[in-house]
Amino acid sequence: MVTVSDFKADSHASKYLSAFPPGLLEHILELVYEVDPHGGFPRVQRMKDAELHFDLPAFAGLIKDLESDPLVSAFFAARTVKDSQHFRQAMGVLVKLIMENEGWATTGTKGHLGRRASSYKPGGPYNSSRSLSKFFTQSERYICP
Repeated sequence: MVTVSDFKADSHASKYLSAFPPGLLEHILELVYEVDPHGGFPRVQRMKDAELHFDLPAFAGLIKDLESDPLVSAFFAARTVKDSQHFRQAMGVLVKLIMENEGWATTGTKGHLGRRASSYKPGGPYNSSRSLSKFFTQSERYICP
């Protein structure tokens, strides 16, 4: 289980701490590691399933829950694409820490999560309505241990 302390201790991740408004990193980690009544972390399992069964980046298993979260939605609503770039990069680093914690390794390639909308307006979704994600276009791919 990845914690805020793990994020701060990682030499790469620690560079992205400023991307999270106060309390948002903690909130996102609580969302990721919400325990299923039957045990386990279903969102982490969905991240692994995205890679294993659907040939999608691991982040695809979390993206809908993340983007529908009120705090995350409010964050994006108040920022332009350029203003949220550091946060979007930070989320990629967080996904990397989560997947590495599960024993997975990066492949060095990116997979698509969405296509930029030609009708983009600041404060609205960045990607087309047919995209998996409203705000992220790509994410690292991982390989099973």
